[in-house]
Amino acid sequence: MERETLAAFLNSGKGLYIEGCDFGAQNQGTPLYNMFGTTFQDPGAPVGNVSSVTGQSGSLVDGMFFSYLYEDNPDRFVDILTPNGGSLLFESQDSSGRTILYSGPSDSYRAINSSIIFSGLRDSTHTKLELMSMYMDYLSSTTGTQEYGTSAAPLFYITPNPFSRHTSFVFTLKQAEPVDIAVYNTAGQKVNQLVNGMFLPGTHTVSWDGRDHNGRVLGSGTYVARVTLNRTTFSHTIALLK
Repeated sequence: MERETLAAFLNSGKGLYIEGCDFGAQNQGTPLYNMFGTTFQDPGAPVGNVSSVTGQSGSLVDGMFFSYLYEDNPDRFVDILTPNGGSLLFESQDSSGRTILYSGPSDSYRAINSSIIFSGLRDSTHTKLELMSMYMDYLSSTTGTQEYGTSAAPLFYITPNPFSRHTSFVFTLKQAEPVDIAVYNTAGQKVNQLVNGMFLPGTHTVSWDGRDHNGRVLGSGTYVARVTLNRTTFSHTIALLK
């Protein structure tokens, strides 16, 4: 019953994060197994699996590095995962896949399958808070999924995210008001001002092709959209994959 519930949740266009060992082993042969774009390859050793993980080039977590609680409880039987329709996010120090991201058939939902335990990661240059923020932005940006506000209609979302050529900022206004959307790199430098002006009531779409304000194509990596909407300013992480 639990498998059917989780599968229905994903099929409704939602996002789901699952972590821990044995997910693949316990769900092989079920519809849920195929919904994470992942192949379970190996159950790992009793201890001595993961001492560190590195974000993969061009992925949502490109450039991120975390040490891990090696030979401690989170390091027991850490599964080795390979992409099967999904994209590899993290590899451990031995080049074994540990975290897979998947957007479902035709970007119909969002899923992350991690064989490492999130609490076992150790903060360094990047923090677990940053990583979870990226995960949540990705998982909550499914098509039609509300990201901001409480009304039945979505007030703001970004789709697709991650993207390679174009992404869209979709927002709904109840009344005419100013809207400001700008994109920054991880150094805090503004790379493009997408809109800054008055918009009428209704639903609007603003597209971005991954270029800076001079028309130059930006490289793969993580960017931050700073949005002022409904008199409130907030930020969302965007992943550009080339």
